[in-house]
Amino acid sequence: GTLTFDPGQTAKTVDVTVNGDNTHEADETLTVDLSNESNANLLDASGLGTITDDDASATISVADRSVAEGNVGDTTLPFDVTLSVASSSDVTVDYTTNDGTATIASGDYDAASGTLTFTPGQTTKTLDVTVHGDATYEADEHLTLDLSNASGATITDDSGAGTITNDDAAPTFTIDDVSTAEGNAGITAFTFTVTKSGATQLSSTVHFTTGGGTATAGVDYAANSGTLPFGPSATTKSITVLVNGDTGFEANETFHVVLTSPTGGTISNATGVGTIRNDDRQPTTLTLRRRVARTLVIGRGLLEPASAGFKVRVALFRFVGGKWHRLRAKTVTVTALKDRDGDGKPDARYRATFRRPAGHGRFKLRARFVGTPTQLPAQRRRIFRL
Repeated sequence: GTLTFDPGQTAKTVDVTVNGDNTHEADETLTVDLSNESNANLLDASGLGTITDDDASATISVADRSVAEGNVGDTTLPFDVTLSVASSSDVTVDYTTNDGTATIASGDYDAASGTLTFTPGQTTKTLDVTVHGDATYEADEHLTLDLSNASGATITDDSGAGTITNDDAAPTFTIDDVSTAEGNAGITAFTFTVTKSGATQLSSTVHFTTGGGTATAGVDYAANSGTLPFGPSATTKSITVLVNGDTGFEANETFHVVLTSPTGGTISNATGVGTIRNDDRQPTTLTLRRRVARTLVIGRGLLEPASAGFKVRVALFRFVGGKWHRLRAKTVTVTALKDRDGDGKPDARYRATFRRPAGHGRFKLRARFVGTPTQLPAQRRRIFRL
């Protein structure tokens, strides 16, 4: 434009409009230049204008991030690096990853390093760190992304914490069942196996205690309790319960070993059943009644417990000369199985018929059951006179 000084005027003002911004930058300059003067001489033809930067200086920070590792393949752990304000020139900063509990050597992640550049106008950059998945139960693991050597800005947060969160299931504990004959005397060891399933890098424990069932602690077996420690690679541990032997016939008895309070794992089968198998023969009840007819002598009675096909040997004796002499003997098969007395055991009848011996004197009937591998023998006799 053209400035005109009227007679008597000595000063004029030229306004230049400056556009503001929020970009951190160096001070900027411009000039207002004069030319083509009339009725005057130019002593200083150029005026220097300085636009001073009033924006905050740029700072750099890195945010913390976490990611689930995955079971297979690779996963990206992204770190956001932020420039607080845009710059009119390039801003650079060096970065590198560093081990924490996550390590490069163990294959948890891949190392990353280099220089990050913010071009004018950029305020955010993302650095991706490659994480390797696995199927091993472990604690969350940590690494850092560290910043250094910034140019064009200052660093306010130089370390980003990276967390690789575990997404694998904890190992499981199971206990087996044990069934063993008790023995007739002394102690029989019942050994239960506790199994830990599933890969892990952590130690774990599980508590156990005995109880329950039909067996009595302190009588049939010795109570036991404790805590089983498992190292990361351990898969089995044993629990021993001592069972007392006896010679008394009884039903099979049971007790329980119960798992509780796991650490570093879960319980999928909490109860192991110990079955104390009876190995004593069952007592046998045998009755014998006699009946004498004009021409017959009959021996009959009941056998309990009985099964189809059981046999009873019945013999008739005569006392002569201070000794018993067998006259006749028969082996008969039991019949008519039925629980007559309601005790849950089948009863059976037997009957043996003999021709009545001639003459008079002392006589004896004897009934004998020889027993089985699971049932004791039994014998009864009746003495009578004819």
